[in-house]
Amino acid sequence: MDRILLLAAALLWGGTLSAQRISTQFLGAFSFMGVRYLAGFLSMLPIVYWEQRYHNHAIDGEKKPFSLVLAAAILAIFLTAGTGFQQLGMFYTTAGKAGFITSLYIVIVPFFAYFVGQPLRRTAIIGSLLAMIGMYFLAYPTDGASFNRGDILIAICSVVWSIYILLVDRWAVHYAGFTLVAVEFFFASIYNLVLSQLAGEVITLNHIEAALWPILYCGFLGGGLAYSFQFIGQRGVGPTEASLLLSSETVFSVIGGWLILGEILSGRELVGCLFMLMGIISSQIKIK
Repeated sequence: MDRILLLAAALLWGGTLSAQRISTQFLGAFSFMGVRYLAGFLSMLPIVYWEQRYHNHAIDGEKKPFSLVLAAAILAIFLTAGTGFQQLGMFYTTAGKAGFITSLYIVIVPFFAYFVGQPLRRTAIIGSLLAMIGMYFLAYPTDGASFNRGDILIAICSVVWSIYILLVDRWAVHYAGFTLVAVEFFFASIYNLVLSQLAGEVITLNHIEAALWPILYCGFLGGGLAYSFQFIGQRGVGPTEASLLLSSETVFSVIGGWLILGEILSGRELVGCLFMLMGIISSQIKIK
């Protein structure tokens, strides 16, 4: 079930990249993210009420490293930074390309995890290599296109996202998942709205109305639901395997870009998708 939740999160996130691409026509990066996370926070209030009323108990009986509010505030910093770099990059690149560049974290996470004391499984390394081959076929088309500004911004996003995944892996067991995610979204909304003002972005009701469906999709489905799936799913899955499962967002983003934005998949890109799936599957094979 944990792996299914992580794959469901990846599917929803794959669609958000197309929605984010559309939103760049109407809202600045930080304005969109601020409104998006506010929508995500509001969408989670009913389930937070349910969780606090019927499942408000200590998890694992362990002492929490921080209060829930402080943990959410810290996680929201990395969430804001990661998705902020991604949204800025969406002004300069395509949804499909953004998806596979973001998935660079599948290579970064195992090494970050190793340096904090977690072992590297051979299957995780093999899965990472297969995923990297898939990324090569997706990232480097035959016309010789090179990295642009958007590609670099989204590559930075993948580094920040790796740190975020490791923090979630360490802290998820200590807190009520839905409540922590909701409070995290609240802080992320505040951070982004403040940044939007510092960046001089203009946000009006007309802008919000024009970008309404991307806001609703990213806030409700790609936000509240998907991040909750990730948070709960990572309780039973290690960070390396979780990062590989979540990296299937790459495949879903390419498909979403094709269906929604008309981005055409070449044969080379389909081969890349196949290698990505092979990497995801191989990561789940455990060798003693």
